[in-house]
Amino acid sequence: MTTVENDARTSFNHTSGLTGATPLATDLAGQNLVSGLYSFGAAATNLSGTLTLNAQGDPNAVWIFQASSTLITSPGSTVAFTNLPPGVTAAQLACNVYWTVGSSATIDTTTTFVGTVLASASITVNNGATVTGRLLAANAAGAGGAVTLINDTIVRPTGCATLPAGTGGGPASPPSAPTTPIVIGPRFTG
Repeated sequence: MTTVENDARTSFNHTSGLTGATPLATDLAGQNLVSGLYSFGAAATNLSGTLTLNAQGDPNAVWIFQASSTLITSPGSTVAFTNLPPGVTAAQLACNVYWTVGSSATIDTTTTFVGTVLASASITVNNGATVTGRLLAANAAGAGGAVTLINDTIVRPTGCATLPAGTGGGPASPPSAPTTPIVIGPRFTG
């Protein structure tokens, strides 16, 4: 578990340290975003409806979101893909979506969410939500936190590249914009 914790922390530090993010409104609903590095601030909700991730037919499209503080979705909100490449599923492309959260994340009831959440503190997924991705909490140095699930569905992304244990998935000097997927440590089964 120490390796997983270290890899998650390395990925958190890498994604939160990337520069050149495009700032977005605090509520991401209604946005149609192509692959890129994005940032947004704290709000009562950061997703009140549907956020569309437009893959433009590229199987290597990567989205990295930097939340300055919290990530909070409204009940029934959705993160969805459009223009997937032929033969690529949403579960496969979910490997390429990262949410770096400066404090805690709350994915509210019946939300459909995609990507890896790297929270500095805790992650709460309220009743009936579906997450296609990974949930990793307590990533800041010395931070405590937990992932709390309440009658939710977690779908493991498929086909993610696996790096050797302890690599964290990111280079020592972060690029200014994502060019390849960042993968977190060893792949889990189950």
